Amino acid sequence: MTFADKAAGESVLAASGLDWTLAYPVLLKNGSGTGARAIDLTDLERLPGVPMVSRADVATFLLDSAVAGSWVGRTAVLTSGR
Repeated sequence: MTFADKAAGESVLAASGLDWTLAYPVLLKNGSGTGARAIDLTDLERLPGVPMVSRADVATFLLDSAVAGSWVGRTAVLTSGR
């Protein structure tokens, strides 16, 4: 799969008329959650150092955003809340 394939898939999803949310976690780590920070991909300039996020925080974001619908039609980059 290439970046062109990824971009094409995202375009199809965006044009589908479905409620969608894309979540891109940075480097995943084990351990308890500390509160993920979700940054809209369109607002992202750069992430300092080697950003990490716990799998627990990713799961919490996915569940919360599915229930609340607060990220519908948007792409979130998930990183540590610290």
